[in-house]
Amino acid sequence: MTPTESNPETAVQDEPKITTREAAIEDLVDIAGEASSAQAFFKRSLPVFAQHLQCAYIEVEVRHGSTMVSDSWSHPQSEPGFWSETVATLMTDTLAEPRTRARIFKGRDAGLQVAFLCAPIGVHSRNGGAIVAVVPCVADQDTDANLERLDLLCALASSLAQTVGRTHAAEPGLAASDEDVGRIRKVAGFTSQTELSFAITNKLRTRDGCDQVVLSSVKGTKVRLLAISGNDSVAPRSPGVKLILGAAQECADLKRIVVDQAQETTCGEGVVSGGRMHRSWGESTGGGCVASIPLFQDEKVIAVLSIRRGSAQPFGEEDLEELRGLVEPYATGLEMVRVARRSLLQHALGSARSMIGGFLRPGSWGMKAVVAASLALCAWSVYGRISYSVSAPCELVPASSRQLAVASDGVLGAVLALPGDVVEEGELLCQFDTSELELEHARLRSELAILDVDRYRALSTGVPADVEMAEANSKSIRANLDLIQHRITAASVRATVDGVVLSGDHRNRIGDSLPKGTLLYEIAPAEGWKLEIHVPERDVGAVAVGLTGSFANHSRPEDSFDFLIERIAPSAESINGQNVFTVEAGCELPAGWARSGMEGFASIDTAERAPAWIVSHRALDFLRLHFWL
Repeated sequence: MTPTESNPETAVQDEPKITTREAAIEDLVDIAGEASSAQAFFKRSLPVFAQHLQCAYIEVEVRHGSTMVSDSWSHPQSEPGFWSETVATLMTDTLAEPRTRARIFKGRDAGLQVAFLCAPIGVHSRNGGAIVAVVPCVADQDTDANLERLDLLCALASSLAQTVGRTHAAEPGLAASDEDVGRIRKVAGFTSQTELSFAITNKLRTRDGCDQVVLSSVKGTKVRLLAISGNDSVAPRSPGVKLILGAAQECADLKRIVVDQAQETTCGEGVVSGGRMHRSWGESTGGGCVASIPLFQDEKVIAVLSIRRGSAQPFGEEDLEELRGLVEPYATGLEMVRVARRSLLQHALGSARSMIGGFLRPGSWGMKAVVAASLALCAWSVYGRISYSVSAPCELVPASSRQLAVASDGVLGAVLALPGDVVEEGELLCQFDTSELELEHARLRSELAILDVDRYRALSTGVPADVEMAEANSKSIRANLDLIQHRITAASVRATVDGVVLSGDHRNRIGDSLPKGTLLYEIAPAEGWKLEIHVPERDVGAVAVGLTGSFANHSRPEDSFDFLIERIAPSAESINGQNVFTVEAGCELPAGWARSGMEGFASIDTAERAPAWIVSHRALDFLRLHFWL
C-alpha cells in the first residue's frame, strides 16, 4: 500500500502536543551534553524532533567521522511500512544532493494531508546525512512551517553533534563549554539573519562605545550588508553605505584585518594598514578610525565586521583580535539561521545556484557533459527542424464501381455470386425465371409461321394489298420475338468487368418478384483504389493537395503503402461525434489484397517544424481558444 492509500488520521492519534521551539532547543542541548557518542545523540534526539513536529515517523542517516548512524522512530499507532518506499527515495536523493525536499500526499478518506519532509545534516563539513519526517498537515502553510522547524533543528543538531562525546574524551581542551552552549541557544532563538545581525552590532556598539558597527555577510565573492548599528534598515544605494560596502569587500578580498587611522600603532603581519577603500571611508567620516575584521569558518571568510571609532580611540592589534574572538563564534550562526529560515522558493533557488556552481567548478566533467548535452537538446528542439506528420483514420474504397440493376420486372430464380467474390467479365451472377418468356416466345413463333403461310398465299393470288398486310404482320411478330429474346437474355445477369463484388446478397429473395430498376450488384474493378482520410478540423490547415504520405491497415499493420492527396472536401462532416474533412488520396495496392471498407491510419507528411512546436502547439492552441491568450 502506498502512502496515498493509508489513513493519516490513524497514524497520528494521541500525538503529544507540539513543543515550543525553545523547549526543543533546550532538550537537544541537554542531550548533546549527556550523550557519549553521536549515535546516542541522534537516537535520543529523534523523539525530540518527533514531538516538536508531531511526526508519525522519522528516520535519520548520517555519517559522523568513521561511523554511520542510522536510526528511526515511529508513533506506536502508525505502520512504518506505509512510508518506507517514499522515505527511502527521499533519503537517497538527499544524500546524493544535499538540499531540503518536501512531498505531499493526500489521504482518500481523510481531510488531512501527509507531508514527507527531508533536510540535510552537516552539509558544510566532510560528514553529512539527512533526516526524513512524515508529518500530517492541513494546508501548504503547515508544510512550510514544519519544513522551517525541521531545517532549524537539523542545523542545530549539526552544530551540537560536533561537541558530542568531548566531555568524555581523554584529550584536554575539547570539552564543550557552557559559553558555547549558550551561544547556540541564543542563535537558535533568532528568526532571521537581519535580526541576529542587528543584535550583534548594537550590543557591540554599546559594549565598546564605538561610533558605528557594521556586519556584512560573504557568499563566494559577493559581500552584502546585513546590519548597521543604530539603524533600523540599510539603504544599499546611499553613498555612506557604498563606502562601507567597499571597505568590507576589500577586507574579504585580502582575508586580513584592514585598518585606517591617523594615529600610527604597531600591528602584526595579519593587519593591513591604509587600504584604499578604508581610507575613503575614514576620510568621509572626518578622519575617524576605521577597521574591518574577516570572520572565518573552516578557513573560509563568511562575514566581515566593520567598526568606526573617533580619532581619539585608535585600534590596536589586541583590540581587533578581541573583537574577532567575540563575534566570530556567532558568525557561524548567521549561516545556520539563513539556511533554517529559507522559504521553499529560496530552497529551490539555492539548489539551482549550487548546481550551477558545481557545473562551473573545475573538474566535474560528467556533469558538464550532461548539462552541455541538455542545452544542445534544448537548442535543437527550438531551432531544429523535423518533418511534421498529421495522423488520421482512413478507409479504403474503390476508385470507381459498376452497378447492375434489374432490366425488367421478373422473378429471381438463382443467385450465383455473393459480396466479396472475385468475378470475371461475362461471368453469370444471378438468373431470373424465364419460363413465361419462353412460352410467349414459342407462341409468337407459331403465329409467325401462320403469317408466313398467309404471305405465300397472298403472293400466289397476286393481290398486292394482301401481300403488304401479311408482311406487316410478320414484321410485328418478329419485333415481339426480338423483344422477348432480349428479355430472356437480360434475365441472366452477368459481370460487366473483372473485379470484386462489393454488395448484392440476394439469397433470401429467391422467388420474389423484383421490379425494374432494383439494384442487384455493385462491382469494383480489380485495379484502382483510393483512400478516404478523415482529417480533424484542427489539422486540416496543414493538409494540401499534392502532399504525400503513407498508411497502414488494421489487417496488415506491418505493411505501409504510399499515397498522394488528390482532393480535399470543401465542407466538413460529423463522423463519430468529431468534425472532420474527407481527404481523397490515390494509392496503388497489390492485386487481390485490398477489400473495400478496410480501415487503418494514414500519416500525411507536411512542412518541417521545430520539435518544440510539435510537442507544445496542441496545448498552446487549447490555451488560445479557451483563455484568449
